[in-house]
Amino acid sequence: MLNAPVLKETAVRAFLNVDRDNLTIMGVPFPDVETFNTAVRAVYPGMIEGDLNPTAKKIELMRDYFLGIISLDKYIELLTVSRHEQKI
Repeated sequence: MLNAPVLKETAVRAFLNVDRDNLTIMGVPFPDVETFNTAVRAVYPGMIEGDLNPTAKKIELMRDYFLGIISLDKYIELLTVSRHEQKI
């Protein structure tokens, strides 16, 4: 019998379209393995628990925050605005 958490993680990985060879998540490219792995580790737990509904735009914002392109305040602002507009 297969382990339920393993099945759930496999489903999450498939939904996210994680491509470790090309360092992309939902088609969003990452410049290096470290940033890619950080994003994967940040997204998986929330999805497995059912608390996170990622989109390519949210993954892109997360990547930009991890890379220092946008500040934490800007990241939160963009997520909050996006949540209200329901565009991402």
